[in-house]
Amino acid sequence: LPENAAKAAATAVAKKLQDAAFSGEGTTITTLTDITTFGAAPTNNREAECKTQPAGKGTHTALAALACVCWQGNTNAVTNGVCNKAMATQTGWSGNDNKPDKANLIKLAKSCGPAGKQKVTAARIRAAITSLRNLITGHDIGNHYLGTFITGGCSGSSDSGICIEFTNLAGGTEDPLNKLPWISKVEAAAEELEKLTQVSPKAQAINIQLAAAETEANQAVKQAAAEAEEITKGNSKPSVATPALSKTICEAHNKSKTECLGAQCKWGGKNDDDGPRIVDESKVAEQATQAGAGEKKDGAASTGCVKHGTDKTACEKDKTGDKKNCACGKGKEGEGDKDTEKCHSSSFLVNKTFFLMVSAAFAALLF
Repeated sequence: LPENAAKAAATAVAKKLQDAAFSGEGTTITTLTDITTFGAAPTNNREAECKTQPAGKGTHTALAALACVCWQGNTNAVTNGVCNKAMATQTGWSGNDNKPDKANLIKLAKSCGPAGKQKVTAARIRAAITSLRNLITGHDIGNHYLGTFITGGCSGSSDSGICIEFTNLAGGTEDPLNKLPWISKVEAAAEELEKLTQVSPKAQAINIQLAAAETEANQAVKQAAAEAEEITKGNSKPSVATPALSKTICEAHNKSKTECLGAQCKWGGKNDDDGPRIVDESKVAEQATQAGAGEKKDGAASTGCVKHGTDKTACEKDKTGDKKNCACGKGKEGEGDKDTEKCHSSSFLVNKTFFLMVSAAFAALLF
C-alpha cells in the first residue's frame, strides 16, 4: 500500500480503539470525564450501574467496565486497592454522592501501565477479547459475572461483589460480551487490520505491475522521440517505417482495399470492404530500397520521386495503379532549401508525421 494509505488505515484503527476505551475518537486519557466514560453521570447506586439488564452506565466504555471491577465500594471496602494498590486511596463508590470523578478515572486509566512496544495486530486484539470472555464466570442458572462475585450484587463491598452482572445469561447461548457495546468497536478495529493484511500483498503485486508498465512506456516514449528527432534533424535518407510501425499504419488504413494498398499493406479480405489489413513485408523492404535509390550521386541523374523536383503536377501523377508514389512537402532540417516544397516519397511524409504523433501520444498518457 502507499505509505499515506497505510498511515490512514493505522489512524482509523487507533480511533476505533480510542472510541472503545473512552467514548469518542477525539477523547484521550487526559481529556476524558465521567460523562464521556459512562455516557452520562452515574447517579444510580453501584449495583444498578454495573449490570447489563437494564443496561447500566458501567457497560458504556472499557474504562467504565474497568471501574465496575476495580473501584471499591464505600462500605466494607477491600483494603490496599482492588485491582492495584494505586487505587487504594480513592473515594468509595456508592451512588450519586460518591461516584467516580474525572481525576480518579484518569488515575484508574493510567494504572493499567504504558502501552508497551508490541505492535497492535488483529491477532492480539482477538486474543485479548477471548481472554476477557474467559474471565466471565457464573452458574447454571441466573447471572454471569466479570470480576469478583460472592453474593448479592456488584455493590463494591468485600462481602458481596466488585463486578459487572450479565443479567439472566447463565445457561443460555448468548455471548455475554454482546452486552458490552464497546466490544463491537474493538472487533471493528481487528477487522480493519485483517483487511489490511489481506489487501497489502495484492496492492504490492499491483504496484510491481504498474512500475513495469511505466518502465515499458517510458522506453517506448524515448524510442519514439529518438526516431522523431532523427527525422527532424534531416537524415541523408528518407525515413522508412519499421515493421512494427508499418503494422500500426496498416491497421489504421482499414476503410477499403484501395486505401490499404495505398499504405503499402496487403489486403487480406475477399471483398473491397473487409480485412484484415496486414503488413506487406516486401513493400517495407521496397520502401527502404526506393528511399535510397531516389538520391542523386555525384554526376548521376536523380531517380524516383526526387527527379520531379518542385514540379508538383508531375509529382502527383507519379503512381502505381491507383496508389500515389510521391507527394510534395518541405525539405528536412539541415538542407539548404528546407522551406521549398519538393517531391518526396509519400512514405517519408507519412512516417515523419506518424512518428511525431506516437511520441506526443505517449507523452500525453504519462505526463
